[in-house]
Amino acid sequence: MTLPRDVRLGGIVLVSGGAIAGSHSACSAAQGGAVATPMLQITGAADSIYPAVLARRSWREFECRHSHAAAVELFTSVVRPRKGHAMIDSQEDMRHVMRFFSKHLYMRHIALENRSDIVEIQT
Repeated sequence: MTLPRDVRLGGIVLVSGGAIAGSHSACSAAQGGAVATPMLQITGAADSIYPAVLARRSWREFECRHSHAAAVELFTSVVRPRKGHAMIDSQEDMRHVMRFFSKHLYMRHIALENRSDIVEIQT
């Protein structure tokens, strides 16, 4: 499913990874008219697979695609000392995720709920 460019998602959580892969020397072209989706990135300072330097590049790429104000408001990056390349493995990690969810996820998104390709499953 492809969403229209003007639909803002609730958010993206990146754990031991980021929004870019490999080295990027320059920012990608701006996404004119694209809505910025909130992102939380949790990276380990001891991660040798997706190091903190790539996490910083993810933030710069987000800022380049949108604006500095959008990056400050919507992109949260946490670099945890002593954390390697691992999924959520501590209460501290989970607190960051829950704080992000409470700030950015909507209780309901009527526009998405009214789409014909969204099905509610009741048990």
